Amino acid sequence: MNKAFAVLAALAFVLPFMSVSCNGQKITDISGINLVNYAINPDSEKSLLGSRQSPFGGGEQDMFRGPRSSDGSPMLVLLAFVGALVAGIAAFLPSKAGALVCGIGSLANVVLLLMFHSNIENAMGPARLLMAKILDIEFSTGFYLSILMSVGAAIMSFRAVSQNQSPAKVATSSPASG
Repeated sequence: MNKAFAVLAALAFVLPFMSVSCNGQKITDISGINLVNYAINPDSEKSLLGSRQSPFGGGEQDMFRGPRSSDGSPMLVLLAFVGALVAGIAAFLPSKAGALVCGIGSLANVVLLLMFHSNIENAMGPARLLMAKILDIEFSTGFYLSILMSVGAAIMSFRAVSQNQSPAKVATSSPASG
């Protein structure tokens, strides 16, 4: 069961992580993979927006650049993706160590994504109230699905470690069979 959770947590990065709207009209969806690409190559706006042209106009700064660019928000998504990949791979290892690594990778994914969420909220700061009717950033399906699946994978993995069983046995055992 934790294999499915861990793999789904990593696959959720291809889904929309954020939706950007301006004056109530959706401009674009940004997937987790787009954020990972942006963390690797921040000079390429195309890596953030996919094939779409920037909704912020040519040459203008985007939401991750400027005086607050040192918060490393896209880098947090990159590290979360690495954690989800490590968890997904480790879930297939039949050992207790594999279950432990899967649990740690899953927890890292959750913590890093929550830090990313907090950084985005804080980056808007007091201007968020002024810009609320103009620019709105909402977190989407992929973001929440990755967190939920990672929590499930971590619970199943740590349960397997604490019971000295492989993760596959924990998922199929019932409480009565102990």
